[in-house]
Amino acid sequence: MSLGMQIADTINCGITVIDTEYSIQYWNRWMEIHSGVERASILGKNIFDVYPNLRNPQFIRNCRSILSFGNFVFISQKLHQYLFPFKPISAFANNPVEHMQQSCSMFPIRGEDGAITGICITVYDMTELVLYQMKLLNMSRTDMLTGLYNRRYLEERLQEEWERHRRHCRPLSLILFDIDHFKEINDTYGHIFGDLIIKTVAAIGRDNLRDIDVIGRYGGEEYCCILPDTNCTSALFVAERIRKAIGDNKIEHKGIGVKVTISAGVAQMNSGMEEAEELIKLADCALYKAKNAGRDKVALEI
Repeated sequence: MSLGMQIADTINCGITVIDTEYSIQYWNRWMEIHSGVERASILGKNIFDVYPNLRNPQFIRNCRSILSFGNFVFISQKLHQYLFPFKPISAFANNPVEHMQQSCSMFPIRGEDGAITGICITVYDMTELVLYQMKLLNMSRTDMLTGLYNRRYLEERLQEEWERHRRHCRPLSLILFDIDHFKEINDTYGHIFGDLIIKTVAAIGRDNLRDIDVIGRYGGEEYCCILPDTNCTSALFVAERIRKAIGDNKIEHKGIGVKVTISAGVAQMNSGMEEAEELIKLADCALYKAKNAGRDKVALEI
């Protein structure tokens, strides 16, 4: 084995070489380990036969530009995620990605006469970095106590939904609800039990929404639900379902059982509103209407 091949077999990245007919001419040790395919069994095979996912217009176009013009191509993980569908290896628990995340480069291989004889593809495993970035992003938008979205992300998401639904003239509704007499409960039973109530109410609220709905902890014992493609009539039904589910649930901790109730305000986006914040203000008015009506109620503000 030549010095160059020894080096290529020990560096921490994948290297494969294909000829002008797309047959695999080199497959380094890294590629063997992560693909589970030994070098002897893959050399000479057409890369599209081994990895049919590469038979796509963009990859073929990249190959042709390299073979015809000697171009260099960088394939970003952020745009394409991966070239080779290898199994991800990560120290992160609950790995959410199905395939190893890769940044790849493609460049020409030339013979002694300078003619292009093939393409070298290098593969760098970016999975750990991607998962770390995902974890940081999730932490930045998640309320740590409940696991729901935090207020900052809710406001960003509401603005996105607001613009989309205004553009397409689709209904958009909002529910604000909070736990009745929470301060008294917290003072009576302590902060640990208070935190349990906040988490339980959050879980019940989440379980009574659709996948496309967005729920978050708006602050303290207050929650916000964004309901895309939902008019106020349907939103009232959803709010009532959440109110009843929470009221029917007895929260227990160390022999203590407490029933809690919520008050909820519902509002729907209308043509007279100029910004998303007005929808929140309207739902907040409806929430206070529910409280003034005796709590454990759902109210609508138009």
